[in-house]
Amino acid sequence: MNCQECEVNLSEYVENTLDLDIKREVVAHLHHCDSCSELVTVLSRLIQTSQSLPSYEPPTWLASRIVVNTPVPRRESIRETWAKVWRSLGEPRTALAIFTAAVVLGWIGGGPVREAIFDRAEGAISCAYDRAIRSYYRSPVIMEIHSKIESGIEQFRENS
Repeated sequence: MNCQECEVNLSEYVENTLDLDIKREVVAHLHHCDSCSELVTVLSRLIQTSQSLPSYEPPTWLASRIVVNTPVPRRESIRETWAKVWRSLGEPRTALAIFTAAVVLGWIGGGPVREAIFDRAEGAISCAYDRAIRSYYRSPVIMEIHSKIESGIEQFRENS
């Protein structure tokens, strides 16, 4: 047994709750190791000193005060749970996972199912792409860039 293994078992050794085989190993280690023997002595003194400390009865109001001041976790309703699930469907990872699962299942399902899934997926992708392009061109930063480019082009035409 090395010092690290011995230190793990020292509290149980001092309290005399170790298995007999492990206790024999600890005793054998303590006979050869001065630092672990000193640690056992200090630990024994510490336990004896702590046992001689007075014990106090808590005030009667303490338990009720702890209960009153303990926060109660709020349980969410079924509506809130479904709202979370519904919002998560719009997240890119979840949407991609659903789309991938539909494509794989459609591919496994055969010809007509495969075509229906790809037609619907193509329509959904086209709509998403259209919305992304529209929101891109309608964003304030892009509109400002376009207005500066157009004013620069007009100024160039006037100068030429």
